[in-house]
Amino acid sequence: MRRMIQVAGLVLGTSIIAIALSPIGTKTAAAAAAAAVQVVNTSANPVPVTGNVGLAAGASVKVSNSPNEPLPVQDSASAQREYVQGNGSCNWPTSPVSFPFCSTSFYTVPADKRLVLTHISGFASTGTGTLAYAHIAQLGAGSTLAFDLPNEFLAPALIDRDFNGNHSYAFNHEAVVVFDPNQVAAVLMTASAPSPGSTFRFMYSGYLEPAN
Repeated sequence: MRRMIQVAGLVLGTSIIAIALSPIGTKTAAAAAAAAVQVVNTSANPVPVTGNVGLAAGASVKVSNSPNEPLPVQDSASAQREYVQGNGSCNWPTSPVSFPFCSTSFYTVPADKRLVLTHISGFASTGTGTLAYAHIAQLGAGSTLAFDLPNEFLAPALIDRDFNGNHSYAFNHEAVVVFDPNQVAAVLMTASAPSPGSTFRFMYSGYLEPAN
């Protein structure tokens, strides 16, 4: 009888050990580890994120927001822009010439910047003469205007007013004219037979951005 009790105890102990070592809970734990984790916070209590996140080569991140709560976007280039504006003027020769024009430089680009002109406007009185156009270009060596370059803009007159045979013209144009570091921006106004001493005045605006 005592031996039967010992055998029964041995069998019971072995069963308890086998149950304890069985992998019944392993599959449940593995499935839980593979499930996605989603954190949802309100806009008033966003998830705090600090530091840098690195992605493996070829990896990507997709961010989706609802139309009612769009993703905020900031133009980093705008923060580095320095807006500029100014004006200038020039006079036609006081005596008749074969190619009447007036020209003047109006901005020298800093060595580490790039100038982007976005607007040009002006007013010209030509007396009995008629206006051809205003030309924005780079001032080259020897104080001569460099034509036929990427950074030039032709601004035709938009308004012609005739006061008893005396003409005045106005123009107002949006533009994108780019000047590289150290270049000099200049304007040239030509007219057909302007009265000696006629005047041209202009205004410009744009911005500077880093050259690199």
